[in-house]
Amino acid sequence: MRFMGFAALAVWALAACGGAPAAGSDPEATVQALYEPYVTNAANVPALENAAPWTEDLRAMLVYTAENVEGGIGFDPLIDGQDYEITNLQVSAAEAPAEGRTVVDAQFTNFEDPVTVSFDFVQADDGWRIADVHTEEWTLRGVLASAGVTPATVEAAAGQ
Repeated sequence: MRFMGFAALAVWALAACGGAPAAGSDPEATVQALYEPYVTNAANVPALENAAPWTEDLRAMLVYTAENVEGGIGFDPLIDGQDYEITNLQVSAAEAPAEGRTVVDAQFTNFEDPVTVSFDFVQADDGWRIADVHTEEWTLRGVLASAGVTPATVEAAAGQ
């Protein structure tokens, strides 16, 4: 049990101290950059937990999932699928920034299917961070919760 507590504490430490890009000043540019490896068919798409400037709690949940949930969440939420051939990427603000929040949409074609993935941003002290990702069918936080991963789960594991 002590090892599990240490492992969970390590998840929080990793989530807090590195791996993911720094928060940005332009949410649209941040989303555009997220899709660069997909559009160029780069050999190494970053691990989800290291792909974006997530909020601290969301990144901790993603790190915990990667290390503790067999099979992870089962798909890549940035492309709403497992395989990809991204074309026709268009990134735009779905909402103007207000009260420290904004939403940016990524619309693209994956193989022949039109896809829209939305990113909920919050203003943090160091810039804009992604608080959630969603489509009309799911939210990333909801998918993580369905896998048993919530901020409370990660905190409880860190306290063991």
